[in-house]
Amino acid sequence: MFVSAWNDSGGGFLTRLLDGHPELDVFPFEMQLGTGLAPSGFDDWFPAKYRWPVVPDDPRVAFDAFANEEMRAARTGAAVGKFAGFDLDLDVDEWRSAFARVVDSSSSRAQVVSAWLETFFATWRGAGDRAARVVGHCPVLALDWELVLADLPDARMIHVVRSPFAGFADTKRRRPGMSTEGFAARWSLVNTAAALHAARRPEQFLLVHYETLLADRRASMASLAAWLDVPYDQALLTPTWNGVPLTAMGPFGGVPVNTHDYEQRNISELSQPDREILSVHTAAARALCSIDDVATIAADPAATRENFTVPADNLSLERIGTRSVPMPLEYETNGDFWGLLEALGVGLLVTREYEHMLLLLGGNGGNPWQSALTVPHPSGAFVDTDSGSLVVSSTRTPNQIMWFRPLGRDDWGREVVPDDVEPDDGTVYVPSVTRVLPGTLYIHDVVVSGGELYVTVTGHNFVAKVSVESGWERVWWPRALDELGAAGFRTNWFQLNSIGLGENGLDDAHFTGFSDETTGPKPWKAGYGPEGRGVVFSASSREVVLCGLTCPHSATRNAGRLWLCNSGFGTVGVADDLATGAGSFSPVAGLPGFTRGLAFAGGHAIVGLSKVIDRYEPYAPGLRPSESRCGLAIIDVVTGAVAAELWWPNGLQIYEVQVLPGAIRPTLPSAGAGAENTYLRFLG
Repeated sequence: MFVSAWNDSGGGFLTRLLDGHPELDVFPFEMQLGTGLAPSGFDDWFPAKYRWPVVPDDPRVAFDAFANEEMRAARTGAAVGKFAGFDLDLDVDEWRSAFARVVDSSSSRAQVVSAWLETFFATWRGAGDRAARVVGHCPVLALDWELVLADLPDARMIHVVRSPFAGFADTKRRRPGMSTEGFAARWSLVNTAAALHAARRPEQFLLVHYETLLADRRASMASLAAWLDVPYDQALLTPTWNGVPLTAMGPFGGVPVNTHDYEQRNISELSQPDREILSVHTAAARALCSIDDVATIAADPAATRENFTVPADNLSLERIGTRSVPMPLEYETNGDFWGLLEALGVGLLVTREYEHMLLLLGGNGGNPWQSALTVPHPSGAFVDTDSGSLVVSSTRTPNQIMWFRPLGRDDWGREVVPDDVEPDDGTVYVPSVTRVLPGTLYIHDVVVSGGELYVTVTGHNFVAKVSVESGWERVWWPRALDELGAAGFRTNWFQLNSIGLGENGLDDAHFTGFSDETTGPKPWKAGYGPEGRGVVFSASSREVVLCGLTCPHSATRNAGRLWLCNSGFGTVGVADDLATGAGSFSPVAGLPGFTRGLAFAGGHAIVGLSKVIDRYEPYAPGLRPSESRCGLAIIDVVTGAVAAELWWPNGLQIYEVQVLPGAIRPTLPSAGAGAENTYLRFLG
């Protein structure tokens, strides 16, 4: 099975997504089969190494005739250069000998190519570890598809097509001598051939749109798995090399960043003359490939995912459990993020509210681990260390409080669980209880103290105690509301959003809010300006004890001191002198995002960062929105130095971060490979 694409179109990216599937043997570099022994047409346009090979007169000497430049480079310069760190641990002499044993002077081109690939995988991975299907990334091989079929009638091809407007910017960076007209002609030829092949033989040739892959990776890869007739596997969501997740695409593709934002930036950088040339010269090919003109391709696919609007989605765990995670989990790291989590002995719980994603990560021996479940707009979350449960607020209509309990060994042995369902080797959290509450409560933070659950009823300015049996009860509110009577609770004045428990639980807690004013414009309404209006309330006095903040969040105690995020300025720090009623805030670190979500482990703070969405820019006056990022930063609590970072290029907003002490591969019953049919059907 071959992956084809014009240069800088996502063929390498798709190949790396296929790499981790257990039923696919994926060639570790570009599969450059060309020998250059005879003209193949358009030789000055497309390098011979990418074309279907012309086999030497004596097939027995074909082994070294294949171009195979990337593998040669990796083997000769493993410590430096483009492929530094990607060592195959391959005995080439053994591979060459194995090839010689199965090829003779009468071998056909099909037999030579098959032998070269089969002996490679047998030498590299061992004959007993072979998968059923071989996958290779062969750029522009769509041009030679009829030749491929003549030799290998059962072969299949996936061709990735990317908008010429976004693609040209990347090609221009790598090949500054490429003219706009030259690019457009080559792009049109390769993709026209691919579109015609796909129309003629849809069962063997599939056209994949790169932009669709970015917009919904899970759905795209599930559809692709079905076309390949292999089971869907979560590994298809993460680019890997030899099964190891890549922190960056690096040498494995001409598209360095695989996000919609990057596509938009590329398009925005095009000059008007380039736009016009590409628009005119690629028009026919784009029509065949169903690719829009430049004016219509920059719409953000995330906009269609921003809100759940169907009440059944909010209420049905089965529906959300089988829904694909709407934003991919591709990540980048700076520093040894996974190793540091392991050293600290924690995993993490993260809520990504605008992507409707509950996410668990870490706990995998210093290796990457992420497990996600689609939950309608998750905001506050709390890890109840006494029971081991996770408590999450789904802040939609209706508002739900969800409890997820960890499965024990006995759960797997219950009489309703089939004998062939083996216990998971990690910690699996399944939904156990949901309390449905009025959506108007707009619950943000949730905490457990003394066995009781407390929440910020952000929509109505108070803290409530929530019982599964009896619902909610108002237990605390700012003194400023007293003179307003019932009217003080009928509108959101303060955006009360976090609870920092004290040594005595709620009695000496502190709460953050955007304001303490009960007149004038309200948060999120026209005319409201948040800068400097944020406050900290004291539970005991019910008064403001710290002011001058901007959109504060995530009040959290650490070593007896109250920490919080001054989100609108991208800082995290310590609140002091609160007992005097005239507290002060001392930033410990400034970070490139709207800081929100804060947890502690072993002398470090784990801070969530969110991108600043355009319409919310007034709520982040201390940040540069275009430079804001979504991710996690682990900082030293004394110096504020960043020890490690993880970024989700496709991510938007984080609300909560909690630590999972001693977590081992924490897992949620998310979609993929039938997982929901096991976890939710038999164990949930």
